[in-house]
Amino acid sequence: MYSDLPNYPLWKDENNVIWREKAIEQIKQVFPAQANALIDHIRAAASSEGSESIFRRIAHANDAEQIMDYFAEIRFGLMFAHLRFETAFEPFGERGPDLSISRDGQRAYVEVRRFRSEDRAEEIGDELEAYGNPSKDIKRIIDRIIEKFKQLDCGDGIVALWNDPDDWELEFEFAMNDIRLESSNGIRELPATLLFSVFGFCFVIRAP
Repeated sequence: MYSDLPNYPLWKDENNVIWREKAIEQIKQVFPAQANALIDHIRAAASSEGSESIFRRIAHANDAEQIMDYFAEIRFGLMFAHLRFETAFEPFGERGPDLSISRDGQRAYVEVRRFRSEDRAEEIGDELEAYGNPSKDIKRIIDRIIEKFKQLDCGDGIVALWNDPDDWELEFEFAMNDIRLESSNGIRELPATLLFSVFGFCFVIRAP
């Protein structure tokens, strides 16, 4: 469906610096108390191919939640880079996968989804409201994962999920177990291109 990765000419380096600095200014305005940590992430991501595209989206973001959605992509990009993968953001543009990673002649594409605190289901009037609704939370996680599975259409793929409600680790584990069980029983068909899913959490930055 997609052609080979595009080449990035030298003039893109200048654009990268311009959009990086605009993204940094946006971070300073929206997250003044936590700006240093987020700016460190931006500067670390700048060496990855295609980082200009995500800097541009941060600079144009309408609110703090949208910015943190983009930082989920940056965090996973940095994670794979730390694991010695060559990492590229938006390798085929906005309509393609969020990341590509490659090493030893092998390439895979990463679809990223961030769960926001507002994604947690609550039972109004129930004494367990403060703890959410685990069964509904699990179903919601499954639905979001399946949505991402449908986007794995350009080669070997990875679904990367970032969770801002940092107490969802068990719900995610239950959701993945349910998906595996349904797959093994023939109830649900997984994409042939799916390599694995990865789950990250415990990096929460809030706007003042």
